[in-house]
Amino acid sequence: MIRFVVYNVTGGMDPDAVARVLGDIAPDVVSVIGAPTPRSVRALRRATEYGVAVRGGRGDGATALFVRPDVLVRSVERIALTADRKVSWRVASHAIVSSGGVNVSVLAVAFGLRPESRAADFDRLRQAVSGVEPPSVLGVALNESITSTVGARFTEAYQDAFAIAGVGVGDTYPSVDPIARRDVIFVDRRLEVARCTVPEGVTVDLAARHRPVVAEIRTSRVSADMPT
Repeated sequence: MIRFVVYNVTGGMDPDAVARVLGDIAPDVVSVIGAPTPRSVRALRRATEYGVAVRGGRGDGATALFVRPDVLVRSVERIALTADRKVSWRVASHAIVSSGGVNVSVLAVAFGLRPESRAADFDRLRQAVSGVEPPSVLGVALNESITSTVGARFTEAYQDAFAIAGVGVGDTYPSVDPIARRDVIFVDRRLEVARCTVPEGVTVDLAARHRPVVAEIRTSRVSADMPT
């Protein structure tokens, strides 16, 4: 089992509150969207037990993958995405990690404001992970509805974790009284989604402008035939 979180902290975060949220969730891997100035990464590292596997980009297009100390990072990659008018450098963070003796490909990505750039970036991501042997788990800030063009393309290629095993409503934005599901975990069909939730409460409301999404993913389907 691997517990994966996508946490969109675009527009600012309270590192101590984020640390308390993650402490309650206890994920193995966190896909962090929009934080990752070096200063904010250092603040989050100091407030949590997590290390940074890889980070890239800046502003709303910045991403990072945080991992628990017992998760082995086997390789990392930064995938350059198309330029956007308001975000000059967007990078998807990608890593191969090993948890419970099984390799998993994990990715953090923030899509841009323009529909044409989102479509191009979907193609780039699919090409980047197409040759990766381990099954993939993607933490995605869509910047559009799950039913729109890129959301639909994702659900054709992957499992939408909340659609498969969601508990509750699933909306993530804004963190106080959310009305939109903008942050999604997509999961390779070789993996089994056991449960997917969106935490709530005062600490979640204070931590960032988006609520995190948590997926518990069983890796037993691939443990026998995937290389470790």
